[in-house]
Amino acid sequence: MVKSAILIKGVVFAQLLLTLTGLRAAEITTFYQDSYPKYIQTDGGFGGLCMDLIAAVETKIGSKVVNKGVPDNAFRPLKRIQVDIEQGNIDVFFCLAKNSKREKLFDYISTPLYEVNHVVAVRSGEHVDIQNLDDIRDLTSATILTNFGTATERFLNSQIGLTVDATADSLELNLRKLLLGRGEFVYFHDIGLYSTIRQKFPKEELDVLPAKFRSYYHYLVVSKEAPNGLRETLEKAIRELNQDGTLATIIKKYKTIEESPDGS
Repeated sequence: MVKSAILIKGVVFAQLLLTLTGLRAAEITTFYQDSYPKYIQTDGGFGGLCMDLIAAVETKIGSKVVNKGVPDNAFRPLKRIQVDIEQGNIDVFFCLAKNSKREKLFDYISTPLYEVNHVVAVRSGEHVDIQNLDDIRDLTSATILTNFGTATERFLNSQIGLTVDATADSLELNLRKLLLGRGEFVYFHDIGLYSTIRQKFPKEELDVLPAKFRSYYHYLVVSKEAPNGLRETLEKAIRELNQDGTLATIIKKYKTIEESPDGS
């Protein structure tokens, strides 16, 4: 009886070891989203916030995270990516907001990757006392510029008493409209605004106000069809990357107008 128990424990341990070893060696599949600055295609490959997070996770767990969209199609629309996660066509996706519908379709790693804040850009020195949307409502004929077809447009249109212009489909266009006086604010998430101003308008007189109008988090999500043990491995990895300050270090360079020492 004792020998049998020892044998069974040995078999279970060996199976567990094989599972963990296989998990570390196996490639983890994902898709990239065409969303600046989360995923940025360059001549040398890909960069951006989520790519930095992927690199940190790869180092932590010893497995490669592979884009299934290369070389046929570098990027994939977010709606299609969500279907791919649900159906198990990919294992994970980096940098997704949480809602009740999505939570039923795939698993969220409990530790957030970073916080997202809705903020506004203004011409330097203007509207420095703005603290909330009521302050903007109190202004006379103040137009808020934002990107067409985005969550920020939907949020602003759900508010009463705001004048919203969402005819442009990019931050670059909206910031140019702001500089030309065709609006008083550009409303978007802080990561996008800071990065676009830093990269596209380094010499222009633009500021991002400190007021936060809406906040939520982006997470790493895992398909319910992903290999056994993957979610637990990623839970541990993201928790440790948060605890040792790696996540904060990565996000910090995407939330400033100032160029970082590495030129990003």
